[in-house]
Amino acid sequence: METPLSLTTLLGGIIAGLFGVCVSILTLVFTNRGHNQRLQTQHVHDQKIKNRDRDMALRKDIYLAAAEAAYAGLLAVGRFANLDIPYDKLTEGYLDKAPSITKVHIIANEETVRAITNFSTELTAALLRLGMKRFQLIAQKQQVGFLRAQVDVSLKENARMLELQKQYNLDGLADQRRWNALQRYFEFEQARGEQAQQEADALDASLIPQQLKFMEEVYAETIKLGRLLASPLFSIRKELELPIDETVFRRISEEAIAKQAETLKEFMRDLQSQITAQRAVAPPTD
Repeated sequence: METPLSLTTLLGGIIAGLFGVCVSILTLVFTNRGHNQRLQTQHVHDQKIKNRDRDMALRKDIYLAAAEAAYAGLLAVGRFANLDIPYDKLTEGYLDKAPSITKVHIIANEETVRAITNFSTELTAALLRLGMKRFQLIAQKQQVGFLRAQVDVSLKENARMLELQKQYNLDGLADQRRWNALQRYFEFEQARGEQAQQEADALDASLIPQQLKFMEEVYAETIKLGRLLASPLFSIRKELELPIDETVFRRISEEAIAKQAETLKEFMRDLQSQITAQRAVAPPTD
């Protein structure tokens, strides 16, 4: 028969075993909990990275589209110097892309919004200013075209009158009233053609320096807008975490603008020289 001592020992062993099991279970529970917490933390971290990457991708898409629209705006301004381009074609490429600039206000920080708003406001103002001056030059150019067309009509009418007078002589007619009517009409068309020719030449001569001045204004607006564009581009680079020294960035922009300005001056000098040379060899108008 077992003694109470041996029973106590047995109970102690059982309790010790149960305690060991409990300890193992608790250890496993805490281990799993710690693992789950680490997994949850890692998941939150990964989610933040995914959200950030998605946000950066969205920003890049919107900013690249806005930069393309801004460049299209600069090209549109440059096209104003060519009076042969129809008005509805001047801003065709820009108007299609302009809504991309508006999207910037949705995602940009305050610095970028201010910079892009300043640029777009000045771009719109430049288009309006140049549009009004261009309209006046176009009207003057159309008037020159109208006068040149009148000269052609007068020349054709004079040729027709000469043929009628020639036929009159060949037919041996002696109708003095008809001959006088043909002669008066010939003289009228001749005078009208000469007057139209003189007006066209005078208007054309005054249009050339105006066009040259307008070209300078157009390119001055382009250079001004190019300088304004540097600020939003630099701010966008900061938002997209594409670091570049601001001093270096602005120096690069200014160097590019200076080269454009020098190219423009050289072009204007060459153009003025060609115009002067053409005027020197042009035959005098009767």
